[in-house]
Amino acid sequence: MNPLQQLQQDAVNYLLGNPATATVGYESFRQQAIDGAVRQALAGWSIRVPGKTGVYCLVLMPSFFAEDPNVPGVQGSVELTIRTFEDPKINNTNLTAEDVALANLRWFGDGLVIAGLLAIYPSTRGPALKPNYDYPGFLVYDSVLRGQLPQDYLGRTPQPAISNDSEGNVTLSCSDGAAGIFYTLDGTMPQPGDTSGAGSTKAYAAPFNVARGTVARCVAWNTAILPSDVDQATINY
Repeated sequence: MNPLQQLQQDAVNYLLGNPATATVGYESFRQQAIDGAVRQALAGWSIRVPGKTGVYCLVLMPSFFAEDPNVPGVQGSVELTIRTFEDPKINNTNLTAEDVALANLRWFGDGLVIAGLLAIYPSTRGPALKPNYDYPGFLVYDSVLRGQLPQDYLGRTPQPAISNDSEGNVTLSCSDGAAGIFYTLDGTMPQPGDTSGAGSTKAYAAPFNVARGTVARCVAWNTAILPSDVDQATINY
């Protein structure tokens, strides 16, 4: 998976953890499939699931902008658009397109290191939130995020593994012995290297015990390369 695809998928995973938009579906799509995907996605929710019908978000493939051509490789930035669709005829989520689009921006707050590649923020080079009038019959808003992309893509740390025994003791492991492992137990996305204590990410040192049904997420990071993909498991025993 190339870094732009990784960014797109990690953004979807992170957005799914936002409790303010728990009734909203999120999915990633390539631009050439966007029109059919929108109608298919909204139709999929039109089975009248209580509180889950009529609002949907698509995370578009990121755009790349060259910032400085006078360096080895290309130093650039990435723009990522989260497109929120509302079908007002069937919306039963108690959220409007505007509500969800703003919540998407707030969820990224003051910036987030995502995909192990860049810190991504609400755009300051153009509208961070803007209406989109290209879809008749829908209310559509674009939330726009932007960040600097590193010059080189050095590869990715192997994904860690989660295992547990019959008493709820959880073990995290990674095939790269030089990698540290970082985890959360509250459903949020772990942030590699975050040991400040300000968030819910913890650095793994030894097996730990959790209650039945706990959702564990973890990421491994060898600091010489990029962090791993996130692994997730619900601990049952």
